[in-house]
Amino acid sequence: VELGMGPGPIKGFAMRPGAATSTDGLQWERRGPLLELGAEGEWDSNFVSWPRALLVEATQPGGRGLMTYHALQPASGDGEGPSWAVGAATCASGLGGPWTKLGKVLEGGAAGAWDERGIGTRHVVHAPEDEACAAWGVGDLVMCYEGVGADGRHKLGLATSADGGASWTKVDGLGGEPGGPIFEGASPEGEGAWDDGRGRHALAGRELGEEGIRPQRVEISEGALEAGRAGEQSGGCSRRGRVGRVCRRR
Repeated sequence: VELGMGPGPIKGFAMRPGAATSTDGLQWERRGPLLELGAEGEWDSNFVSWPRALLVEATQPGGRGLMTYHALQPASGDGEGPSWAVGAATCASGLGGPWTKLGKVLEGGAAGAWDERGIGTRHVVHAPEDEACAAWGVGDLVMCYEGVGADGRHKLGLATSADGGASWTKVDGLGGEPGGPIFEGASPEGEGAWDDGRGRHALAGRELGEEGIRPQRVEISEGALEAGRAGEQSGGCSRRGRVGRVCRRR
């Protein structure tokens, strides 16, 4: 696959989502692929990757399921390089399939935006019922996503959906631009923090405790400082990541 970035064509990059089921947690049966690549020239023709799935109505186990994924859109003919974007698919009865693509549902901002090179990994949760979410115009679902800037830095943003994941809107008012950023790694010009230059792979959730739902949590992985050291030691470009957590207090 020629992605228009990196040292050249990449072999074995045509990723597709799959699933595995188990009745005891020890023996697993693989299923898939759940979705196929787009046709040549379509936005998700390179790969359909990093799937996340949940029930649109958490209280209905056999209800409609939503899967989000991302792909690297091929470089356009007008000189623009490849960019990341998010797609969605739906299943009429739970998460077992079959799945039907809804198309591309979220992509990066215009030139100069903090996420202009696109949106990659993301995590979707049901929106908590609180005053802050109401003030921000948050719908039934919330997506914490990884946006990529023109400088290659990865930061986290927030988007919301009011129609079960078929369409998404970047949340205003949480950062300087639509979507955020709501969190980012330490400055690459700083004193060498562990997450120097990157905030990636968003995993958002809610914790349950004695007082009910506690603050949302977001896990950020892959520190560029560690990645750089690993590359220097090996003479290559291998990466090491670390995981951090941030909380929004009520």
